Amino acid sequence: MTRLLPHVVGPHREIGEQHVLEDVMQLVDWVREGKPTIVTAEHARHVSDIIGSAYRSAGTARTQDLTTF
Repeated sequence: MTRLLPHVVGPHREIGEQHVLEDVMQLVDWVREGKPTIVTAEHARHVSDIIGSAYRSAGTARTQDLTTF
């Protein structure tokens, strides 16, 4: 069985926002072991677009069009 957060084990299971630890530890793996990232720059840009659009929508009470696909 593949764990969703493979670095969150033992006492780390008790911390809040476990996904942040997992993100940092994945970065460590990529640098230390030369593993490729599972996320593309295009995906990161799209996620940033979604978050920014959500903030604009909350501030204007209007829907926002995404600029990425």
